[in-house]
Amino acid sequence: MKATRRLFLKGSAAIVATPALGQGSPEPDGLTLWYRQPAAQWTEALPLGNGRLGAMVFGGRVEVRIQINEATLWGGGVHDYVNPDARAHLAAAPAFVRRQIREIGPVPFARVHDVIPQLPRGLVLIGGPTGSGKTTTLAALVDAINRREARHIVTIEDPIEYEHQHHGSVIEQVEIGVDAPDFPTALRAAVRQAPDVIVVGEMRDPETMRIALAAAETGHLVLSTLHTTDVASTVSRIADSFPSERQNTIRQELAMAVAAVMTQTLLPRVGGGIVPAAELLVVSYGARQHIRRNALQHLHQEITITRRHGSFTFEESLARLVKDGLVDWRDAHSRAAHIDEFEQLAPATPPH
Repeated sequence: MKATRRLFLKGSAAIVATPALGQGSPEPDGLTLWYRQPAAQWTEALPLGNGRLGAMVFGGRVEVRIQINEATLWGGGVHDYVNPDARAHLAAAPAFVRRQIREIGPVPFARVHDVIPQLPRGLVLIGGPTGSGKTTTLAALVDAINRREARHIVTIEDPIEYEHQHHGSVIEQVEIGVDAPDFPTALRAAVRQAPDVIVVGEMRDPETMRIALAAAETGHLVLSTLHTTDVASTVSRIADSFPSERQNTIRQELAMAVAAVMTQTLLPRVGGGIVPAAELLVVSYGARQHIRRNALQHLHQEITITRRHGSFTFEESLARLVKDGLVDWRDAHSRAAHIDEFEQLAPATPPH
């Protein structure tokens, strides 16, 4: 694991170091935060949970130092800060860049690993709430393409969270704020570099979405993420981000460009830890027609129709996790969007 040297500071008496590892990630070994005021001894900050370290100091000036495995990661010098009552605070957020890519997950989630990397072109959307593992899934898909194919891959991220090595492919990793000022600028530049695969860490604005759609339409494989909850809301988020007079045009373009839509979430694993569940729609002619007509309520049915192409519903994923003993039935039942379908696939076990 590699740690970046960037530290975001904004002046006062609370000191918090937060490793940006994502929900459910293991805490890094050997991470410590030290602080002192002038002429005082160094004091080690206390653990706050979820990998965070924190301390509270009062009055004047403070010096901060962050270490990992006893090597100084960042020595912050001396910082002035104001009265704590002014609600300003000194916050430290070192971001850890992982080199080891995690496996994609259990069946049927693992089908994503087989289906998406084989797509030659088109837009692949990965939806899910914050902390649901979208970045990890994106990194695993890039790693799969990297190991199986000889392609030119450009990733655009904010920040970089996984460091990819060159295997079968050549990978360029662009970081927003370091290598480019924003996603649209980085994406325009990436398209001119003759890439086969473009990875956009997150589509946050209409301009990024417009360029990504154009890239997918012109023969690139474009992978990106959105904060959504299911396949239909993931598709609608794209069109709804544009002014009303352009939404119909965007739907026509999206219907032509989109190749697959996936959404995921994380559930508590039996015995501890977390495990992902997902749904995947491999887009076919029927789904394209529904997108054009804005009849997105029919996309769930399209998942079952295209099962032979690799599609699977969220309920199928939940049921498989229950049958494999990875997730408790009640936890899975509470996450199911189509309760009847889930109960048919995974009937409740009667109490003994």
